[in-house]
Amino acid sequence: MKSSKTEDEIIENAAALVSPPSIWLRINEVVHDPDSSANDVAGVVMQDTVLTASILRIVNSPVYHFSKRIDTVSRAISIIGLNDLYSIATGVIAAKVFSNIPNQLTSTETFWRHSICTGLIARRLAKQCRILHIERLYVAGLLHDIGSLLLYGACPEKASETLMIANGDEEVLYQAENDLFSFNHATLGAQLFHHWKLPQQLINVIAMHHSPTEAGEGMLECSILQVADWLANSSTLGSFMQEPAEEYITPQAETLELVKVDPDNTDELMHGLLDEIEVTLQILHPRNRNRRD
Repeated sequence: MKSSKTEDEIIENAAALVSPPSIWLRINEVVHDPDSSANDVAGVVMQDTVLTASILRIVNSPVYHFSKRIDTVSRAISIIGLNDLYSIATGVIAAKVFSNIPNQLTSTETFWRHSICTGLIARRLAKQCRILHIERLYVAGLLHDIGSLLLYGACPEKASETLMIANGDEEVLYQAENDLFSFNHATLGAQLFHHWKLPQQLINVIAMHHSPTEAGEGMLECSILQVADWLANSSTLGSFMQEPAEEYITPQAETLELVKVDPDNTDELMHGLLDEIEVTLQILHPRNRNRRD
């Protein structure tokens, strides 16, 4: 039996609940204005003191390992670049906004731990694959399951059924959603981010992260996200369920080869990841922000 709610209906209801805040709209506008400078972008970001503090905590975190402390947004832009700072700002703002989506099927901390873990692994894989602007892949990982939150809130009974079928395996979940809803969390999230006017390349990666071999020119980035998602789940550092699956569907051999991952030898890739997850979780989802968890 298919869900009675359509993808468009869920997006229409969610768009009002999670509209992009004014600070993000201003940042998005100035970043994409060809006449704007890095100082213009820094000036807009610094209008929001909480956002500024979060960005500086991230760039000074163990994720980056910079030898000297970065004290200003302008300095951050000069070191990591405008595009990567834009990606970090998008991630910080989105994490705050989407933490307000009500749901009863997962704890907020479990959800964001998985999202952050996936994003950090995707960042490492993007660097390994020499992707330009690796923070874009971090943000893709951070936001890849937002469509699941929308399903949990809009169709809790059907979404609960898909979670039971999946039994902790996200690839099984993806197929179960297609069967019960005629769409899935990846395409649903991509639809919402189209309303947010996120970069189309980022939207495409989120939409196709469970089917990278069908992604055409975006195959490498979609493969990175799929493998990062799989590693986050199978490592138990950031499973999307509180009870991880005993076994997981492994990405196709060509996908693993493309992103240079040996599934039997991931220790170096995952080294130090736990510390990065804990620090980033405290920045994006401080435990005292939502006592319901």
